[in-house]
Amino acid sequence: MIRQRFAAPQSATAVGLVVATVLTLSVLFPAGALADWTTYFGNPARTGLDSTSAGALPFASAWTSTALTGQIYAQPLVYDGLVIVATESNQVYALSEKTGSVVWQTKPGELGTPVNSGSLPCGDISPTVGITSTPVIDPATGRLFVVADDVSGSSAVHMMYAFNALTGAPAPGFPVSVEPPGESSSTPAGDTPLTQLQRAALALDAGNVVVGYGGNDGDCGTYHGWLVAEPETGGPPTGTFHTPSTQSAIWGGGDGPAVDAAGDLWTATGNGNSNSFGDQESVLEFSPGLSLLDYWAPFNWSSLDKGDTDLGSSGPRMLPGGLVFEIGKGGVGYLLRAAALGGEGANPLFSAQVCASGSGGSKGGIAVEGNVLYVPCLDGVRALSVNTSAGNFSTLWHGPQAAEGPPIVAGGLVWTTNWSGTTLYGLNPQTGAAVVTQTTPAMVHFATPAASNGMLFLATEQTRQTSAVSTVEAYTIATPGTPVPPTPTPTPTPTPTPTPMPTPGPGSGAAPGPRCTLRLRSARVLIHHPRSRTAHKRAPTLFGTLAPRATCDRAVRVTLSGRVIEQVGKRGRRTSRLKPVHARLAAGHARSILLRLPASLVRALERHHRETGTFTLTAGAASAADATVHARLRL
Repeated sequence: MIRQRFAAPQSATAVGLVVATVLTLSVLFPAGALADWTTYFGNPARTGLDSTSAGALPFASAWTSTALTGQIYAQPLVYDGLVIVATESNQVYALSEKTGSVVWQTKPGELGTPVNSGSLPCGDISPTVGITSTPVIDPATGRLFVVADDVSGSSAVHMMYAFNALTGAPAPGFPVSVEPPGESSSTPAGDTPLTQLQRAALALDAGNVVVGYGGNDGDCGTYHGWLVAEPETGGPPTGTFHTPSTQSAIWGGGDGPAVDAAGDLWTATGNGNSNSFGDQESVLEFSPGLSLLDYWAPFNWSSLDKGDTDLGSSGPRMLPGGLVFEIGKGGVGYLLRAAALGGEGANPLFSAQVCASGSGGSKGGIAVEGNVLYVPCLDGVRALSVNTSAGNFSTLWHGPQAAEGPPIVAGGLVWTTNWSGTTLYGLNPQTGAAVVTQTTPAMVHFATPAASNGMLFLATEQTRQTSAVSTVEAYTIATPGTPVPPTPTPTPTPTPTPTPMPTPGPGSGAAPGPRCTLRLRSARVLIHHPRSRTAHKRAPTLFGTLAPRATCDRAVRVTLSGRVIEQVGKRGRRTSRLKPVHARLAAGHARSILLRLPASLVRALERHHRETGTFTLTAGAASAADATVHARLRL
């Protein structure tokens, strides 16, 4: 049984009208130079793969940053030559990728005052709680998004801030509150900002920043697992979701919701505090608007609740063959079918003990390389081989017992940490044997490195009596090279299917360009009615959005443009050109690119004019079409 629960968007409506649109996706440059790590585990699917390095080099320390104010629980991000970190003191630093020097930083207080840990009912982050989650960068706009826990009178408030990632300049329309709405309404009652911890990494999907919430360590007070979708342009949230059961945290050991190639979000929840099932201990699939599409919970969810054995201490991972993998504190790995999760108590396709029973299981992100999973276990990382035909998995190797951190793959090795100690490991991906063992400063819970362009970056800490400071350690691990396309995340094929791009024939003298496709998962265009802010007398202007999904077989920078043809009367036509949108695409990963339709066009479309749409995808030269889709769109 598939159950649906809808969190109605607060600012969008759908109208059954049709629009004729021509969309063009143009490659600005094929990016062997693209070497960014802009979200937790590197890409929307959270595979943890760095495909920008070719040929291992002797491991060497490159630089250590100056002392940075506050602990760093977030994974470092890498963008256009900068390493960006956010701290529990509500400060953001951008460091030079080459030297570690500070290029820009936010001012103390610019992101509000972090919450003193003594004012929280429980928790294990000290001395202050500020930015705990891994931020996210939208490569299409160069905008960095962070969520900070700010002091607000005797309480707190979770605020989203946005900056130009290259300069640190604040973005217009921010900050905005992304506090779950439960504190100010009766659905559900009892949640307060002091009991909600924003631990899960931020995600980007369909023009929104998705924010996940759980509780503080110790499960004190009343809280729920929440998701909040905040537009990248600011304003009120476009959708929310909360678990019916109290507790049921969305936290993932720092992992964040994964986005599949169809734009759906996947996450998992922790232990609940209810005798009845309410989405605790579950794998959840959402639409981009945060409507619950499908779910699964093991038959023993109640026992997991009682033992605080969160299923959601790690997040789901998409696998070839339409499979999904999940593992939690119990250390049992589950294989599910993405197309039909099964609901409460349904038998998984396959399950087996992966981490040792009683060890604490798995916490944090899981790396995926083709059919191989690299799973963090508190008794040592495991490599699993998934047989997609048989629908099962087996253990390939068990790494060193102290190698417990969320692993990533870069420069030919599997990198993980002993975050409860002071060691960075580089493991042989075939055997699990330690190739690199590097002593580091101390680390926080579930510390994991980021990698890009032949380098590895790790946040470490040095706690003082009244404050905490951190450093970033950088290491040289490989030769920067042309990205190797990772295995695309499999999802149901959208319709209509575009025609493949023709490749240059023999003797053409031209190197084959990127192979790209453009698809429309949904024929609906949303009309947005932004809420008026109290400080403004005039109501904000409505607008429409359309979100085609683009995929290329290599990392490229693209431009998506379009035109809308409106039929006026029996003979007349009027053409409107949409503002082009620039974006970066990771190799093999589909991404929604949001096009904005102005109010004048939306009003014209509401007059029910009959129109048809043609969608054209180009790569390289603007005149070279590689896919065409004909469709009728509805607003």
